[in-house]
Amino acid sequence: LKGVLVSNSDGETAAYARLLEECGYRVLDMAPSEDAWAVADLLLVDEAIATRHGEVLDALKRRDGDRFLPCVLVLPAQADSAQWLDAGFDDVVRLPAQRSEVLARLRVLLRLREHSLEAERLSTARNDMIVASSIDAVIAVDHRGRIVDFNPAAESMFQYPREAVLGESFELLA
Repeated sequence: LKGVLVSNSDGETAAYARLLEECGYRVLDMAPSEDAWAVADLLLVDEAIATRHGEVLDALKRRDGDRFLPCVLVLPAQADSAQWLDAGFDDVVRLPAQRSEVLARLRVLLRLREHSLEAERLSTARNDMIVASSIDAVIAVDHRGRIVDFNPAAESMFQYPREAVLGESFELLA
C-alpha cells in the first residue's frame, strides 16, 4: 500500500494522521484532487474538507469503478453521519474516538483495499491470458481511440508487432 491521504482543517484529523504514522503508514497531507488517486490507498478527511471538496472526492471514488478507495470522515460527536454515508463515505469516525478503535477500523478498510487490488490483478492476468491465447485477432482501444492491447493473432493479421502499435491510433490499422 502506498499511503493514506489525510486532508484536514482541524487538529483532530491531524492527531489520527500521527497515529497512522506511528503504526507505519505513510501519511500524505494534501488537498484532495484526482491526482491524489495515484498516491493514496485511503482518504481521511474532516467535515470542512468533505464539504469543500465533495465533487473531487466523488470523482476519486468513481474514477475506477471496480477499485475500492476507502473514504473516512471525521465528525464531531453530535454531527449527523447519515448524509455523509449516503454520499459515499465508507466510514465515519466520531470525536472523541479511542485511538485503538480508529486504527482498527482503518486497518479493516485498508485490508479491503488490498483485497480489491489483488482481485483486480487476478482479473487482469486472467483477461491477458485469454486475449493472448485467442486464435482470433483481439485489439483493445481506449476512449481516445488509442490501441491498448494487441494480441499475437492481431500481429499476424496486421503484420505489426505489438510494441509498434500500443499507444497508436486505431486508424493506423485501417
